[in-house]
Amino acid sequence: MFQSKNKTLRIQKINRVIILALLLAETAYLITEINRNQKRGETLLTVVPGKNYSLLIDSERLPLNASPGQEIHISIVEGGKIFFGLPQRVIIPQTAGEDNRSYVHENRFRFYYNTPKQLAPLFKKENLGQLRRKNDWDTVLAVMAKTRNELKDGMPRVYPTQNAADLLDLVRDGKETVFCAQYCYLTVQFLQALGMYARYITILGHEVCEVWLPAENQWVALDPTNGIYFIDASNKKMSIVEVAQAQKNKSVMWAKNIDGSQFSPHEISPPVDGYKATWFWLCNDLVTEPVNIYDLNKYRVRVILDPKDLQTINYGDLYTLDPIELYSPPT
Repeated sequence: MFQSKNKTLRIQKINRVIILALLLAETAYLITEINRNQKRGETLLTVVPGKNYSLLIDSERLPLNASPGQEIHISIVEGGKIFFGLPQRVIIPQTAGEDNRSYVHENRFRFYYNTPKQLAPLFKKENLGQLRRKNDWDTVLAVMAKTRNELKDGMPRVYPTQNAADLLDLVRDGKETVFCAQYCYLTVQFLQALGMYARYITILGHEVCEVWLPAENQWVALDPTNGIYFIDASNKKMSIVEVAQAQKNKSVMWAKNIDGSQFSPHEISPPVDGYKATWFWLCNDLVTEPVNIYDLNKYRVRVILDPKDLQTINYGDLYTLDPIELYSPPT
């Protein structure tokens, strides 16, 4: 009888252990499921007219069908694996002597441009010789005026060609309208056809460009869509990075129209605040070597003016913390 009672107690104890183990397992499962569905981050995009949206997963690109004004939410949730992002970067300051020595070396980034010879058909077709003026800057203003007269704003049915000559045919035949990028295609390629160096630049929500002025030994920012450029308090023309730095430091600067009128840069659209993030295209030879617009980060370099912006760099992006790398005289 005594042995039977002990056996019963042992069975009850084992049952309690089993029940407790099951409860612990169920609790662990529930915690895992909660963590699995816990949102770790979210990206919110507002669909902008004229831009195409897609999701790139490895080598597969999935188009996102969205209309202007809609929002795209991309959420990151814990999936049972380690959640990780880019490690925080540590910037080690250099001495003045180290900085000077570093500038001796060739820049890491090489820019490519179309030559006047390559653009000779465009030069002849558009009779660009009539745009030449007494100096390079007046020629630039004449080119911007022609660009604004030629194009018609709207919403392209498809992303138009990057070739200025073909683009003009589409617009003139009423087959296509354009947005900011196409203004830059025309401006840059007209300037290159006239023997000048010009390059494409992306800012937040907008496309702009720069032209090299040998007489002034500087790059000058141009916004062909709005027909403007920028000057500082001393009336000096400004580069893209100078505009970004002035905006960041709240320094005095003005937007100037090609007709000579001057106004606050905060009156332009999109706002001048977009210059706080800039990407310089390395491939400015789009007539002979057009690029895939969906993979532009392979072809352009972002300028980082605030170290905190390093957190927004994606894996594989090209970037520099030293704008001087992008401001050598063109060759």
